[in-house]
Amino acid sequence: MFVPFISLYKYNFLRKYILKIIEDSKNSFYKSSTIREIFKKYHKVTIGLYSYRECFIPGAFDPQTIIGRYCSIAAGVRAMNRNHPVTEFTTHPFFF
Repeated sequence: MFVPFISLYKYNFLRKYILKIIEDSKNSFYKSSTIREIFKKYHKVTIGLYSYRECFIPGAFDPQTIIGRYCSIAAGVRAMNRNHPVTEFTTHPFFF
């Protein structure tokens, strides 16, 4: 984890440069614990290891969103945080 990036990300004018540096590094977003910590601290979005693509776009997900491991998020996806029971046979919104 590269701690100075986490601290410097608070400055809006540096954000795009920090994201670009992390993306271009040998680990990229795919395995970077730094980018996950940045999104958790500043955007309130928790992203699991090995998830990639659009989940690393600031503002693409509402605060308090949790994205699991190994998720590939397509371009233009918008998540809406809503609760539904997870103990039922189905989680389809038709039943709620």
